[in-house]
Amino acid sequence: MIDGTSNLKKGVRDTIKELECDTHVTYDITHLSANLLKEKYEGGMTFQKIMNELALASKRITQTDIGYLPPPKIREKSRFLNLPNLVNWFDKLINIRKRARLSNVEKRQVKEYFGWIWNPKLEPYIRTFIKEVKVVKDLQKIQKNTGVNEFSYQKACAKLSEMDDEHFVKPVIKALSIELEYSRTIGFPLLLTSDLIESLFGKYKTIIKPHRLSEINRSVPSMPVRTFNVGH
Repeated sequence: MIDGTSNLKKGVRDTIKELECDTHVTYDITHLSANLLKEKYEGGMTFQKIMNELALASKRITQTDIGYLPPPKIREKSRFLNLPNLVNWFDKLINIRKRARLSNVEKRQVKEYFGWIWNPKLEPYIRTFIKEVKVVKDLQKIQKNTGVNEFSYQKACAKLSEMDDEHFVKPVIKALSIELEYSRTIGFPLLLTSDLIESLFGKYKTIIKPHRLSEINRSVPSMPVRTFNVGH
């Protein structure tokens, strides 16, 4: 299971070559889709404009009546992994005008600080962005909950048909097809997520955090212990 980073790819290739074994390598569906979204949006001027507007608005509304509506904080490194959180926020903002409970002051401030969302040149882009990220979120949920099998593969393809971008859809379908074929050979659905591995690393970091000066080579063997309950 890899997340697509070049250092891991090289490490996997070198290990397979060294062991001279026939090993199947799975590309984590979360990172695969996030990397494809990154290729699609990162270099776009419109996307950068939206990110800049969000950063500016987040600071400007701090001491206002709508201070409870800040955009989610998205770290640069994991921005495209956390796009679903941003989409949830956009959903709330776009529909907020329908909420009768907003005071006149709140309505005015929403228009002042977030009026760019309804700009005729930006709103269609944002709505398409929301739609595509929701498709990706649903796709990830399908594969993480059931793994890849005949049923989940067809369900994923149906979900991907809602997107018009072949540069995104084709690589995902290709990856799913490879994993489906492999699952047929092993006889059971294959999970396409590294969430369990990352959860294990999270527990490991919690253990070593109070002991930052400890030698990492000595603490690494503690990781397997976290995968089962140790008797007292």
